Amino acid sequence: MIRWVSAQAYQDRLDGREWRRITATFTLVALPLFFFLPGTLGVLLAAAIALKFVAIARDDERLAIGVALVLMFIGTALVYSGQKTQGLTLSFVALLVTMSVCKLLESRNRRDVHVLFLLETLLMLAFLMYSQSILIFLYLLFALAISVHGLVRFEQRGRARVQFARWRDLLRLFLIALPFAAAMFFFFPRIQPLWGMPQQGKGAVTGLPDEMNMGDLSSLAQSNEIAFRVRFTGGATPDTNQLYWRGPVLWQFDGTQWLQRRGDPFRPPAPVDYQQDSIVRYETTLVKSSLKWLPALDLPQQLPDNLPLGHAYQIALFPAANGVTGKRFRLASALAYRTTGELSRRDRQDALQLPPGLTIPQTQGLAQRLLQENGGTARGFAEGFLKRLHEEEYYYSLEPPPGAGNPEVFLFRDRIGFCEHYASAMVLAARSVGIPARVVIGGGIRSAAEIAALLDAGAARVVIGYQGGERNPLTGDWVVREESAHAWTELWLDGEGWVRFDPTAAVAPNRILQGQLSGGVLTAGEDSRAFSTRIAENLGAVAWLRNAMDATQAFWQDWVINLDSDQQQGLLEGLGLQAFGSAGLFIVMALLLAIGSAILYWYWTRRPRSDDDAIARALRRKLAAWEKRGYSKATAESVAVFFRRLAATAGDKQAAQLQQAATLYESLRYREDDNASQLLSLLKRIRL
Repeated sequence: MIRWVSAQAYQDRLDGREWRRITATFTLVALPLFFFLPGTLGVLLAAAIALKFVAIARDDERLAIGVALVLMFIGTALVYSGQKTQGLTLSFVALLVTMSVCKLLESRNRRDVHVLFLLETLLMLAFLMYSQSILIFLYLLFALAISVHGLVRFEQRGRARVQFARWRDLLRLFLIALPFAAAMFFFFPRIQPLWGMPQQGKGAVTGLPDEMNMGDLSSLAQSNEIAFRVRFTGGATPDTNQLYWRGPVLWQFDGTQWLQRRGDPFRPPAPVDYQQDSIVRYETTLVKSSLKWLPALDLPQQLPDNLPLGHAYQIALFPAANGVTGKRFRLASALAYRTTGELSRRDRQDALQLPPGLTIPQTQGLAQRLLQENGGTARGFAEGFLKRLHEEEYYYSLEPPPGAGNPEVFLFRDRIGFCEHYASAMVLAARSVGIPARVVIGGGIRSAAEIAALLDAGAARVVIGYQGGERNPLTGDWVVREESAHAWTELWLDGEGWVRFDPTAAVAPNRILQGQLSGGVLTAGEDSRAFSTRIAENLGAVAWLRNAMDATQAFWQDWVINLDSDQQQGLLEGLGLQAFGSAGLFIVMALLLAIGSAILYWYWTRRPRSDDDAIARALRRKLAAWEKRGYSKATAESVAVFFRRLAATAGDKQAAQLQQAATLYESLRYREDDNASQLLSLLKRIRL
C-alpha cells in the first residue's frame, strides 16, 4: 500500500524527542483531571497516554491511531452511560478530556502541536470547575508556564532570538503583565455574571444531606475538608458549647432514615422572643460549593437578602435567577431565645409521627420510667435521658456496629454510636410516650389510655448541622470542617417552645466543649478521623502549618474568589478615591495601564530584532566582562582572531571552547549557517 505524503507535511514532522517533550507537557496539564473523572475512564485515559509514549519509542503511528480510535468509542460510551449521575457539567469535562487525549494520540505534525496547546488551555479552565483553591491556582500557573515555555521554544527552534523561551525572560514578562492583571481584576467594576454554571448531578453533591441515613454524618466526620469559615464582627465570640450551626430539620422517620418535611424552607417561622444582649453578628464564607444549606447559629434573626428563614428556622440556599449563588453572607443570631405561641396541629402531628409497624417496647418502657421518675414533664424526661447516657456505659464512636440505627439494639445491647444514633434514639423515645407540650403530667404514666392521650400532646424533631469549630489564631476566624457535622434533638416544652437537647454532649462532652471528636471513652472512632486532624492535635508545628494554609486560603477566597463591590469600595477609600465612585476605578486602571504600557514599550524597543542583534548584544556583554579582567580586543582585530589569540594562552577546556566559538562565528558571518543558537549557548559557557 502506497501512502502519499506532501513535501510540506513531511517537513513538518517532528522527531521522537520533541514528541516526548510535548506529550510530557500534556500529561502534566491533564493528569490531575483524571482523579476527578469516573474511575474506569481515568484509568483508561492514563493507559492511553502511556501507550503514546510506547508508540513514540517504537516510531509506530499505527499503534497511536489505533489506540485513539478505541479510546474514542469506549470513552464516549462511558461518559454517556454516567451522564445521569454525573450531571451535565462533569460529563462535558469528561468528554473534553477524552477527546483531548484522542487528539494527542493521533497528532503527527507541527499544526497538531498548536491544537494541543489550545486544548491544554481548555483543560486548565476545566480544572477550575472542580476547585478554585490557591494550591490549584499555583499548580495551574506552573502548568501554564511549562506549556507556554514549551510552545515558544518549539516555535523558535534553531533561532538565536529565543529570549522569550528562556525562563528568565518569561519571569520578566510575567512581572510586567502582573500590574495589568491586578488593575483589571481589582479595579474593574464588579458586575453580576451574565451566565451561571449548570447544577451538577447527585453524585457530585457532598456536605449536609437532605435526609439522614445512619452513617451519613459519621462518614462526613472522617473528612477534614473545610465546609465554611466564620468571622464574628460584633466583638463578642460565643463559647464553643454555643456554636450550633443549624442546617436542615428532619421530622419524619420511615424506619431506616429521617426525612425533612416538604415546603418547610418556604413557610414562615413561628415567632420567638429573644434577649437583645444575646445577639451575635458574624460573616459566613462558604468554602464547599455544594452546600445546599446556609449554616447559621441557633437561632438566626437577621438574614441576607433573598434568603428566607424557613419554618423550622433553617436557611436553604436558593440559586439566583441567573444560576449563580453568593458565598459570603452576613448574619445575626440570638443565642438566648424562646419560641412563643402554640404548636400547630400539623407540626404536632408530624413531630409525633412513628412509622407503622415500629415496635420498640424496651425503648418505650425506658421512656415511661424516665418520665415517671422525673415529674412527668418533658424537661424532666429529657434531663433523665441525658443523665442515663452520662452515668451508664455509653460510648461515642465513628464506627458503630451494625444495627445501631435500631433504638432497641443501640440503647440496650451495643451502646455504641455516633451523634446521629443518639439523637434518633432520644427522639423516638420521646415520641413513644408523647412528650407533653402544654400540660405538666404528675404522678407518672400508669395506663395505655394515658399514653395514647399523651401521643396527641407532645412533639420532638431532629436537627442536623455542624457543632463547634476551630479558631485560627493567625486570622481570628473560625474554621468549621466536615468533621464537625452533628445532629441534635429539639423537644417542644410547655411555655418554652422548641428547646435544644444534645444527647452527644452527655456521652462525649469533649466533642462539644472542646470541639474534639473523641469523647475519651472509646478510641475506636479516633482512628477513623482525618489523619491530618489527629496529627495536628499532637504536633504544634503541623497545627501551625495547617492554620497558615487555612489563613492563606481564606485570604485567597476573600480577595480573589469572592471579591465584590463592597471590597472594591474599601480599596478606593484606602487610595482616597471613594468620592469618585466608578470614575475612580477607571482612573486607577488608566494610570496602571499607562505605566505598564510604558514599561512594555521600553522592553520591546530593547529586544534583539534579529539573530545578528542577539549575537552582537551577547558579544558586547562578554567582551566588556573580559576587558575588566585584562583581555582586551584590539580595534582592528576581528572577533574570530581575538578568540584564537585568547585560545593560545588559555587552558585546554577554554582553548577548545574559544576555537569552536571562532569557527561558529565565521560560519555565521560568512557562510550564513543557522548556528546562532549554538554560538549563544557556547558564549555563556566560556569562563576566563
